[in-house]
Amino acid sequence: SRLKMAAYMDTDMCYISTACNQADRCLSWGRNGVICFGSCQSIAVYEDSGPGVREIVHGHHGRVNVVQWISHPGCSHQTDDDEDPVSPPPTHELISGSVDGSAIVWSYGVTPEHQQPTLVKQAVLKGHTKSINAVDGIYTSRASHAGVAETLVATASEDSTLRLWLRREGAAEFACVQELSFGRGFALDVSLTVLPGTTAAILACASDDSNVYLYTAGENSEFSKTTVLSGHEDWVRGVEFASVSEDGANDLLLLSASQDSFIRIWRISSSSAASGEGVNDPEEIRLRSNTFVIPRLSDETAPDSVVFSTSLEAVLTGHDNWVTSAHW
Repeated sequence: SRLKMAAYMDTDMCYISTACNQADRCLSWGRNGVICFGSCQSIAVYEDSGPGVREIVHGHHGRVNVVQWISHPGCSHQTDDDEDPVSPPPTHELISGSVDGSAIVWSYGVTPEHQQPTLVKQAVLKGHTKSINAVDGIYTSRASHAGVAETLVATASEDSTLRLWLRREGAAEFACVQELSFGRGFALDVSLTVLPGTTAAILACASDDSNVYLYTAGENSEFSKTTVLSGHEDWVRGVEFASVSEDGANDLLLLSASQDSFIRIWRISSSSAASGEGVNDPEEIRLRSNTFVIPRLSDETAPDSVVFSTSLEAVLTGHDNWVTSAHW
């Protein structure tokens, strides 16, 4: 009789205890109040206003190295209240990368099968031959494609390559649109955003040769190297963009964290490249910073292109050893 009673007993999960993998980029805190982190081969979902770890989802076949919420340009993470010209997808999305060489894009939200928000696998990005250690993603649109919303994802691997994946609005799958090779080196971290005043994406790569490489997307969505930021004396382990507005001007700040124990902050600022406007003396800009020119595709009434200059804004000191990551 006791066995029969046990067969009909209801059980409810009351607590989940799990640890975060020992990796620099294995946790991401969204502005939606949800924290996701890798735990062995799984991803744990933690709500800062709830009981703690609410669920664990599975999808990878190796240790999870990195997780990152897909963001809108100008925001660290996406929220339903963000005012962005690009129509956001109805659910939040997360990227995870693993030692199995794959990246997974998850959607977070309520589904017909789940009453509470949950992570659901949307797409698996396969192509790398070794462990993925860095990922990032943004929602964006380009005027050259009639404002079609796109999701751009970057994945960096120990196979010395960086892959760029694109999903158009309405599509279910991501397509690998470009592969960047670092030869015998590695991209240790990546960060994506959109250059102010344009619809062009910019990609920052932290490298093991002590440099930070900036790539920008052209009209055909292909990224090309535009600037090399030098100054660190050891591997650069982390990079991250932030948007700032000062005196009516929109600039980008890029931080780079290195094993030399320093954090450098770089400013990327813009000015019109049309004749008679903006840049009165381009040579003066080139003397104090690196410059590159991007076509302005977002506004037909504005100048045809924008000159961007990159300069060192600050150096942060204080750590006695490696700085493996930093965030705004």
